[in-house]
Amino acid sequence: MKQKIPEQLLSRLSELISEKLGLCYEKDRWHHLMHHIRLAAHDIGYDDVELYLQRLLSEPLTKEDISILANHLTVGETYFFRHKKTFEALENHILRDLIASRKGKEQRLRIWVAGCATGEEPYSVAILIDTLIHNTKDWDITILATDINQNFLKKAAEGFYRKWSFRGTPEWIMQRYFKLTQKDYYAISPHIKEMVVFSLLNLKEDAYPSILNNTNAMDIVFCRNVFIYFNDALIKEIVRKFYRSLVENGWLVVSPVEGLQCREHDFRPVNYLGETFYKKETTAKHDSPVKINVKEIVSPVKRSSDCGDIFNETLQLRTFPGNEVVPENRQDTNNEEVLEEVLYEKASKSFEQGLYNEATDILLQLHSIMQDNGRDSDLKLDAVLYLLAKSYANQGKIEDALEWCNNAIKIDKLQPNYYYLRATILHEQKNIDGAIASLRQVLYLDPNFILAHYALGKFMQEQRKLNESSRFYENTLLLLKNHTPEEVLPESEGITAGRLKEIILTINGEIQTLQANA
Repeated sequence: MKQKIPEQLLSRLSELISEKLGLCYEKDRWHHLMHHIRLAAHDIGYDDVELYLQRLLSEPLTKEDISILANHLTVGETYFFRHKKTFEALENHILRDLIASRKGKEQRLRIWVAGCATGEEPYSVAILIDTLIHNTKDWDITILATDINQNFLKKAAEGFYRKWSFRGTPEWIMQRYFKLTQKDYYAISPHIKEMVVFSLLNLKEDAYPSILNNTNAMDIVFCRNVFIYFNDALIKEIVRKFYRSLVENGWLVVSPVEGLQCREHDFRPVNYLGETFYKKETTAKHDSPVKINVKEIVSPVKRSSDCGDIFNETLQLRTFPGNEVVPENRQDTNNEEVLEEVLYEKASKSFEQGLYNEATDILLQLHSIMQDNGRDSDLKLDAVLYLLAKSYANQGKIEDALEWCNNAIKIDKLQPNYYYLRATILHEQKNIDGAIASLRQVLYLDPNFILAHYALGKFMQEQRKLNESSRFYENTLLLLKNHTPEEVLPESEGITAGRLKEIILTINGEIQTLQANA
């Protein structure tokens, strides 16, 4: 006979799971919740389920607790080329057009599959790209596949699948991209496997977009059959973050029943073959300029050089609803400095909203004004160039980002965060040695720069220098002791000290496994 659990405990458990994992279990689904919790309790040696629940509710959840709960509460039901029409639309419209627009220019693609389960979807995307691009080695292709379930990620990285994962998959794909093994598993082709990077990511708790976890400047974000786990408030927050993770004209792909929340955001729905996709079009949406009365900001001033319409009767900038500038009365402040500050504040706000094109336009205009002024100001030119570099990086314009970041460094060579940004850009360009050198400059200027230690650990791990990698991760953990778990780390784009510690402990476990197998 199954042990009956008090409703009060179940209610508190569902709240805890919603808080930590984002998974929503209303009262009518508590019986499903208890089924999975019983399995979790059994796996870690608890015969008394209520005792296990009391332990979960009375102590802070450990990394292992969250991992075990995620492994039991998420479902990995998927298969290759699931929802055939979606992939047909990608092949004949979205991906084909994107590839054609980049061919012979900046040949790069960045795709994120969020909630990738056991890997069938990201591998399907990789196969599709391989059929559309004659030689993928001539392209810089990133396919990031993330999930909260570590068991799923382990299976996905191994790349072995049963026949059931291919229901509806064309026979020619199985013959070209898979090899039947002796144990009736199908092993995915090594060159397709290498195209996909699997990573642990919690859509509820982790920060994105972020250069740190490679979730920025995406051309396409897939998140299909994932929202079913979440409540409406969390879905809206995730959609907002996906919007910021995408470049201009980027696409969000969700399942047909999950599109309502996307319509409520700034995405434009586009129909292909009866399937609805969601496009980020900030330029089209905000082309009508909003007039900002300069007289309300500054009184007219005489100028020796022409800066266009900036000092005319009105200042026109592309903007979005709710972001109109409402300046304070600053009569006692230098007119030009006030205008510079207003433009910088507006660019910063646009950046935070994911309107990277708009932020870039404003910052370029501000840069021109500050150069014409040719005087010291409370607003530093290098800070403007740094934000401009970040705006370009989040649009996927890596060459431009590196140029403006280097320009910021030329002005102020003592800002460690400038070198950190340069390191992340160089890493994106596959210049690992340059990235490591830039990170060492960060630590020369600031030995306690936590993310530089973490990034060095990550880059060393990529080079299979596991001992050096472990040393930098240990340095990171030591520095994290000076921060509370809830504290957001500088330059982390929202990652807390507690979350980074969990990530490193997970990575350390992977390194130990690699070292044991070496």
